[in-house]
Amino acid sequence: MKTQFECLIRHDPNDKYGWYNLGVIAQNAKDTRAATQDFERAITIDPHFEAALYNLGVVRLNVKDIDGAVTYLSRAVAGDPRDANAHWQLGLALARTDTHANSGLAVKQLNAALKLDPSLVNTALNLHTVKGTR
Repeated sequence: MKTQFECLIRHDPNDKYGWYNLGVIAQNAKDTRAATQDFERAITIDPHFEAALYNLGVVRLNVKDIDGAVTYLSRAVAGDPRDANAHWQLGLALARTDTHANSGLAVKQLNAALKLDPSLVNTALNLHTVKGTR
C-alpha cells in the first residue's frame, strides 16, 4: 500500500491524501519522523485538512511535544468542532501542561468530547491512553 501512495505523490506531489496516507502508514509503524513530515506536507497543501492536523497532534502528543500537540489539535478542533476525538486529545494535551489555566481548558475539552461521544467515558478510565490514527 505504501508503494501505491509513493507512486501517487510522484505523479501529483500536491495530493494531500497521498501524503496523509503515507503519514498514517508511518504513524502506525511508529516512525514519528516520517509521519510528522508526511502530515506536515499534507497540511502545507491544505492548511485546514482536519484529519492531518488531528493525526499530527497525536504524533506530537506521543513524543511529548505538548506545545506542538496543543497547536495542531486546537486547529483540528477549530476545523471540526464536532470531532469528539480531537476535543479528547486536545484535553489530554492541555492536561499535561503545567499551567492552572490550561487545566481548566483541559476539563472543558474533555467534557466537550464526552458530550459529543459518551462512549469516550471508557477511555476516561485510563487518561494515559492516546488513541491512534483514524
